[in-house]
Amino acid sequence: MSDNREAQCHVISALRNLVANSESDMVSIAELGVFDHIKPIITDENTDEVVLVEMTAALSVFAQNDSLRPYMFAGKYLELLLPFTHHESYDIQYSAGLAHKCYEDCEYFVRAWDRPDGGLQSYLASFLALDDSSLDVSLRSIAVWTVLILLEIGSAELTQLIISHPSIIKNIEAIAEASTLANGDERGEYEVGSGYRGSRALDGDTSSIDFLGDEEEYDRIDALAQQVMALVHDIEY
Repeated sequence: MSDNREAQCHVISALRNLVANSESDMVSIAELGVFDHIKPIITDENTDEVVLVEMTAALSVFAQNDSLRPYMFAGKYLELLLPFTHHESYDIQYSAGLAHKCYEDCEYFVRAWDRPDGGLQSYLASFLALDDSSLDVSLRSIAVWTVLILLEIGSAELTQLIISHPSIIKNIEAIAEASTLANGDERGEYEVGSGYRGSRALDGDTSSIDFLGDEEEYDRIDALAQQVMALVHDIEY
């Protein structure tokens, strides 16, 4: 792969689109050495952010492909992506988080729970922070969805790590409780504006939403939070 930034972006973007839009077996792409070219670029501290955006976006798409996922796992690309969940760029954060939603390997998640760079628990906690008004709603959606997937794996060790964390389940519970109250159930303990979705109310957003997609995202988060808490309740009782 060329050292030229524009060429790198063009090549990886083309590959990402090919994988995303094709139902063919993508093993040939991996066998061409694509992953071998990506790793040194993504681990180079001097790599331009524009290139990192393209690279992480491509890896998140590769992680969703059944043919390429084993290569992602074998090459430890999830470990490489974890630190990028704390990157300043939203696009890079989003792609790094999204890639983790595509896996159901218990051993990996236990191993990566607190490393590298704080590991999985650090990324989930930061994406679920309720006191960060700058947090994009889609990042919170990825985190709640990921927690649901992790609980559904059914691993006692992984489940214990999740429910014993000081804020992950606590914040998801806050979303679920607020959603319950927002939908007319007075048993909820969080005060939210009438008619507003729980996660939206917890963001302090009682203004109109400019894009329909945002409202759909809030609805999705609320539904996912309710599913997570139902699972937690079943585990605890």
